[in-house]
Amino acid sequence: QRVHSTATLVALAPLYAQVDAADVGESLLLTAVVQEPGSLDVLLALGDFYVGQGNTDAAWDYYQQLLTLSPGLPIGYLRLSNLANDLGDRTQADLYAALVQELGLAGTSQ
Repeated sequence: QRVHSTATLVALAPLYAQVDAADVGESLLLTAVVQEPGSLDVLLALGDFYVGQGNTDAAWDYYQQLLTLSPGLPIGYLRLSNLANDLGDRTQADLYAALVQELGLAGTSQ
């Protein structure tokens, strides 16, 4: 049985992280992903949360899951581009940035 909606869990998680209760925020997000495993919002929030916590491997995995479910979603490639750039991998960052631009331009021509 759900105690809180997935949207509520996603909204609360970063607030807990800001007050040095990241473990609570993480727990909320992991509960949300169990409640709605295919939720793009939850996967994005998990990736963003882990970037904020410095856990780049986990962030990368959640962004990849996001793109597996929705390969045409520019925000997923943007997050991977930013993360690759932060990790010093300019080649991969540029590749993902080009995909963002390509997808963004494709979306405006429809």
